[in-house]
Amino acid sequence: MVPFHIHDIAAVVLDSPPPSPQRGSAVHFSLLGLPGWPVAPLAVWLAAFRAGADWSQLRLPRLIERIPCPLLVVTCGCDAFMPPADRRELQAALDHRRKLGLASEHLVIADARHLLGMQTEPEKYAEAVGRFLLAAQSPDDAKASGGVATIGVRF
Repeated sequence: MVPFHIHDIAAVVLDSPPPSPQRGSAVHFSLLGLPGWPVAPLAVWLAAFRAGADWSQLRLPRLIERIPCPLLVVTCGCDAFMPPADRRELQAALDHRRKLGLASEHLVIADARHLLGMQTEPEKYAEAVGRFLLAAQSPDDAKASGGVATIGVRF
């Protein structure tokens, strides 16, 4: 594995992120027909305990405030994982990033369910993500790529 630093990341695209591990788990339990209370909260607590994680640090608005590079968040209008109240909180966090001078975009695919934005409106999705990645490239990368967005993956 090649080590990397946060400053090595030119841009971040989040597609259908759940607002928190608790919300994601609760929705999964519901969709699978599993009992919600008290099983879902206990499962989330046990996972956090075993992992030594502090789930309060993993709330989406708190996380995106800490991303130092351009950010595109894709949400779907019919996403059970992102109810309207959480979508408003996400939008407020993106607005706050913009006030700080951090590039932040929000693409909403209105008629799509969780993670199906690309499938529901492929042209809109591809255009928005491509435009975002091109804008996030450094001038040297853009020149080298001939104006084509490139995605780097490190292992």
